Amino acid sequence: MILPDEFREFAVAAAGTSGALIGLLFVALSVFPERIWKAATHVEYHARASAALIRCCCRWRC
Repeated sequence: MILPDEFREFAVAAAGTSGALIGLLFVALSVFPERIWKAATHVEYHARASAALIRCCCRWRC
């Protein structure tokens, strides 16, 4: 993928941000591993995570 020079810093910042968010995800999974495997709350966590991701993407694009 070829980016114009004007977007180089943005691409670096976006890559760093996504890496930080993935790191935070692993931290959250390691802090509360017992919550992940409960069947009753599994769907609720998926819904909350999806809603948060969509909210962040909508804010970024607008």
